[in-house]
Amino acid sequence: MAGAEQLQNDVFNYVAERGDMVRFKYWTVGSTGVDDYDDQQVLTQDGADAWQSGLVQTVSLKDLSSSHMAVLRQQGKIREGDKKIYFDGTINVSGTFQVGVGSPVREEYSIIPGGINTEFSNGSPIYHKCFMRILPNGSLAGTM
Repeated sequence: MAGAEQLQNDVFNYVAERGDMVRFKYWTVGSTGVDDYDDQQVLTQDGADAWQSGLVQTVSLKDLSSSHMAVLRQQGKIREGDKKIYFDGTINVSGTFQVGVGSPVREEYSIIPGGINTEFSNGSPIYHKCFMRILPNGSLAGTM
């Protein structure tokens, strides 16, 4: 039986061979500081972008091979044409971030709330699977 490190390497190599370059852009969420009834949120880029290989696939609601996907569909969070992405489990998936696919980036995506699933082996993260939706031109993460 392969150890967690070997599984991580195998997944990384598989995704690197078959995937696209993917950019992870992280944001800090703040407010304008004005006490209004409609406090406006302000997003500030947090640190440098992280680049990684990612395997992007289109979601088909006919394929409910994962229970996670079935739950998201039942909750109405995903729809036909959304994307799912597989990438290295060591990449940070906490907080607010958006995913740019391609180098140069062709499309920007926002992670669907509740749409992150991490697979572990012996307590080590092997890969992440995230469901995401395309951001219209000019949109930022978290504004879908």
